[in-house]
Amino acid sequence: MHGREACRRRSGADATLYGELTVCGVTQPIAVTLGTVDHEGKRMTASGTTTIDRYVFGITKAKGMTGRHLKITLKVVAHR
Repeated sequence: MHGREACRRRSGADATLYGELTVCGVTQPIAVTLGTVDHEGKRMTASGTTTIDRYVFGITKAKGMTGRHLKITLKVVAHR
């Protein structure tokens, strides 16, 4: 590929990242399901989604503006 490493892509369908999310001073565990993971040289990009219940974080106002459960999409870029 003219001096560049080929981009490698794989599905993260079977991969889940576990961590914590803090909103308004409330920390709760979350699980992010990976969609795709790309490797190109020393760079890795991963994307994933999770759904959170905003009531668990104490956010109950503006009920007509959004739903109780919110889908979050993350894109992470890491360099080696």
